[in-house]
Amino acid sequence: MIGAETSVDGLLGFALPALIAIINQWRWPSPVKGGIAVLVCVGAATLAEWLRGPLNWVDWRSTVLVIGGTALASYTVFWRPSAIAPTIEQSTSVDSPTPGDPVR
Repeated sequence: MIGAETSVDGLLGFALPALIAIINQWRWPSPVKGGIAVLVCVGAATLAEWLRGPLNWVDWRSTVLVIGGTALASYTVFWRPSAIAPTIEQSTSVDSPTPGDPVR
C-alpha cells in the first residue's frame, strides 16, 4: 500500500520539471541540464525528509528514487510533449533564443 508520504513525494516529483525548467537556460548542453535536474531532485528529497523529522538515510534513498523517477516520467510523458517545460525554459532564460532557434 502506498503511504501518504510516498503520494506527497510523487506529487512533488510531478511538479519539479517546472522548477527545473525555470533554472535551466535554453543554451546549456543537455548534460548540464540533466545535472541540474538531478541536483534539484536530490535537494527536494533532502528537504522533504528533513521536514518529516530527523534524516533517515534509508527513507531518504527511497524518497530520492520516488521524486527522481516521477520527475523523469512526468517530464517525458507530460511536460516536454506538451511544450510547457521548453516554453518555461525559453521564457526564463537570460538571453532568450531568437525565433527559429532549435529547442535543445
